[in-house]
Parts: sequence; C-alpha cells; structure tokens
Amino acid sequence: MNEYLLNDYAFIPFILGLMLCFYIFLYELVQVLIEGFGYFMSFQNLCDFFSLLITIFLFFENNDYFSFIRPFVFLLVWFKLFTCLSVFKPIRYFIQMIFEIVRDISTFLIILLFAIVCHTQISTIILSDELE
Repeated sequence: MNEYLLNDYAFIPFILGLMLCFYIFLYELVQVLIEGFGYFMSFQNLCDFFSLLITIFLFFENNDYFSFIRPFVFLLVWFKLFTCLSVFKPIRYFIQMIFEIVRDISTFLIILLFAIVCHTQISTIILSDELE
C-alpha cells in the first residue's frame, strides 16, 4: 500500500471512499438484477457502473502505473453520493439548482479548459527551452 496512506490520518478519507464505492457497487448490482438489460440503456447508469468496476480493479491492482486514474474515479463516486442526496426534499432543490448552473455555464467551462490547457502547453515549452 502507498506510504502516503499509512502516514498521518490520510487513510481515513481513502477508507471512507472505498466503503462508499462498495455500497454504491452493491446498489448498482441490485439495480442491474432488477432492471436487467434496460439498466445499461442510461448513460448515467453506465458511468456509475464502469467507474465502480474501475475502482474495484484499481484497489486490488498494486501497480502504480494506474494510480493517476484513482482520484478521478473517486471523484465520480463522491459525485454519485452527491446526486443520491436528492432523495431528501430540502436538499433536492439545491442540487437541481447546481446542475442547472453547471449546464448553463458549460460553454464557458469548455473555453476556460481550452485556455488553461493552451497556457500549460505554452508554459511547458517556454520552461523546457530555458532549462536546456
């Protein structure tokens, strides 16, 4: 296991994330058994199911080569928990509002992401030329 996880109390969020992954995996598995093949017709269900399978694979894989994927998969799992909170009526309105805001600013986020990637590439080229 990674030394970072064994130091200080950094393993607690990791363990909580794994417990959440296991719970959501069981939930998704029950949904597959109930709905059958129709479960895989929804894009959100596909994302949920495959992100959890990747999480389980990464947990049992001790190779550090795949470790860069782990934060993104855990982010998807926490996002799934966030969407599950819409079961509670007082929170449902706020979650729907957040999704509407993200949907409205998605074009701006794409342009911002493009600008950040361009800036990163240009900075990398400039800094690599100065180091040589």
